[in-house]
Amino acid sequence: MKLLVVDEDGAIQKPEIKPEMDFSAYDDDKFKQDPYVSEWINNLQHKKEGGKPKKTWRNDYNKFKRSCNFMKLKPAQWVGITRKEFEDRMTVMRDRIVAEPHTLEGMKNVSNPETVWHTLKMACRLFCSYYGTSLPKNIGGVLSGKVIGHGKYKDLRLSDIEISKGDSYIIAKHGLDSDIFRVWRVGIESGARMTALLGMDCDWNEFQHGNDTWFEMKAYETKTETKWSKYIYGKQTQESLTIHRSNGFKKIVSFNVNRANYSPIADLLRDVYIFLGKEHSHDGYYMKKPYHVLRHIATQCWIRKSKGNLTMVRKACGWTSDLELEASYGELPPEIVIGMLPTETAA
Repeated sequence: MKLLVVDEDGAIQKPEIKPEMDFSAYDDDKFKQDPYVSEWINNLQHKKEGGKPKKTWRNDYNKFKRSCNFMKLKPAQWVGITRKEFEDRMTVMRDRIVAEPHTLEGMKNVSNPETVWHTLKMACRLFCSYYGTSLPKNIGGVLSGKVIGHGKYKDLRLSDIEISKGDSYIIAKHGLDSDIFRVWRVGIESGARMTALLGMDCDWNEFQHGNDTWFEMKAYETKTETKWSKYIYGKQTQESLTIHRSNGFKKIVSFNVNRANYSPIADLLRDVYIFLGKEHSHDGYYMKKPYHVLRHIATQCWIRKSKGNLTMVRKACGWTSDLELEASYGELPPEIVIGMLPTETAA
């Protein structure tokens, strides 16, 4: 840390900030040129976790820039602050975001201000920790790094009947050979995250299990930096994929994937959830996270298929840990729990 100055007693010396009449909001180029930000980014890209870059460094960078602009503070004003100072700033930031979410850069419509505040706080926490503020992982209250609502929706599921109704609704409205049908069904059968799902090649290895045909497909998950096998079992899903590939498409969707293209499919997924009466279920989570909900649904489908074998579910849907799966997605339905019991139990 070349820019951090420590006195002879080991105390961090805060940078001297020249007083200015007005704060000038940072654009991307100006923010990157700030020496404190530049050193921090370099650390995230090259020196984090045993020399490996932090995969979310760009998001952390953008959120810290947002925080500086929102709080009207220079990066240097976050360097060497005490835990109490950090806590006070986070409290002010939270109260302002909750009261005036429209004033936050890039956030005209904020459905969950507390969650937005938490993501900004985590970026500030990362920056300040790098520059000497002591913020232990297990700290509580405003300073806590625990994800808000973690595990809150681990019981989110659709029944087989509801999924079948969704299939029929989409086919009647958009057709079997449609992007929305493939995203809906491949998402439910694979559990792939959004970018991995939309980026899946329309290619597979075919094999038999009993009387059933299965497609083994591949999805690259950036979060785990791993290519996972995905097992597609639905007959109509397989038919849609086969038609799509025969028409010359290389990916499971017909459009070039970028952020501008995420929303149209997301809106079509919301339409399906509304048809199924889920718009208000789980605090409106179906509406807020239309892609991610598919991962929850997939998890519960595989729990039913495997009769509660979470190790199998983890491999099918793509987790590196049974613990995260169980904590956030894998609440066992009552019929699965009861089904694990012997048919005759001692009194």
